[in-house]
Amino acid sequence: VHLLAEGPRAREARRYWQERLDTFPHGPELPLRRSPEGLAGQRFRRLEAVLTPEVSELLGAAARAAGVSASALLLACFAEVLGRWSRAPRFALSVTLLDRPPIEPRVGEVVGDFSSVTLLPVDATPGSTFRQRAMSVQRELWNGLDHRAYSAIRVARVLARGSGRERVAPVPVVFTSLLHALRRS
Repeated sequence: VHLLAEGPRAREARRYWQERLDTFPHGPELPLRRSPEGLAGQRFRRLEAVLTPEVSELLGAAARAAGVSASALLLACFAEVLGRWSRAPRFALSVTLLDRPPIEPRVGEVVGDFSSVTLLPVDATPGSTFRQRAMSVQRELWNGLDHRAYSAIRVARVLARGSGRERVAPVPVVFTSLLHALRRS
């Protein structure tokens, strides 16, 4: 449970997410070999890529030209690929983030896992440019971050209940970027 789950920011965040629930999309509908309900268990795969300094520089330049962050540009590219495969052009992704809330003055000295998730709606409907879609991804990411005081886990639970599939994650595809973390080290 988020320690800042009460107060004006939390109430505003709850209102923000609750107003979006009726139209918020689920994860991408990707082609599957078998129905998830027919599987005995779940297996997760982590895919990872490391950019060379030269590619990282080019990515940064392209992001600046598009008016988005490098992480948002990669996220938009990821969403673009998923959009080509997804049955529905509107879908959502789970985006991990480092979230060390200022719950007390010495929180910076605490060692622990401060990661959390925000949900990102994506609209890959043809008709707009990639730059427009990347800017939309950036905007939605900022909106999610601005309203993270209401847990994305709670939002996902409501989405799952609304679909009648409580045992299936409504937004199972996760995107994580360490571009900014790597620059600091």
